[in-house]
Amino acid sequence: MRACLPTGLSCSYYLAALWLVLYWQVSLADDDTDWNSGSFIPRAAWREQQVELPAYPAEGRLLEVAVVTGNYPYRVYIDPESLSIGTDRVVRYAVVITSAAGARNISYEGLRCSTREYRRYAYGTNGGWQTLDETSWERIMESGMGHYRYDLHRDYLCDTTSSTLKRDEILRRLRYSRGGVLDE
Repeated sequence: MRACLPTGLSCSYYLAALWLVLYWQVSLADDDTDWNSGSFIPRAAWREQQVELPAYPAEGRLLEVAVVTGNYPYRVYIDPESLSIGTDRVVRYAVVITSAAGARNISYEGLRCSTREYRRYAYGTNGGWQTLDETSWERIMESGMGHYRYDLHRDYLCDTTSSTLKRDEILRRLRYSRGGVLDE
């Protein structure tokens, strides 16, 4: 067998060793650690902060979100006063969804850019909030009634690396963007 290295080891041994090193590197990358100053530092487990409900959305301050799909039958609005970014990096907002017939769904939600998940905290009813107990984080879907969350994630709340944007940038996008394109 022809030697692959000057040491005389065969290519199969070299490739097996290379595979083990790469596997080890990938397993370290999947670990809950951060690389800092040449050493691995364990990252604290993610914990959601305590959530406080904002003031109920007022009609005159709602910002319309352009939902980019030809067949989405609803208009979507975000209350900019409710928009917050927690210490847990969750973007929270009140959303108002209106049908062509005038029916409205109002909810207070959180969206995690890093995991592409959302959670509902409360529904709007009779001018106030009705809290939801123990809701779980759900995956953002590209279709259906919740399609607007996909657009919020892609075009308004998160950057291209799925990191949360700053509040001022989110508000700028909500005010001046139509479907991911800024109207500047």
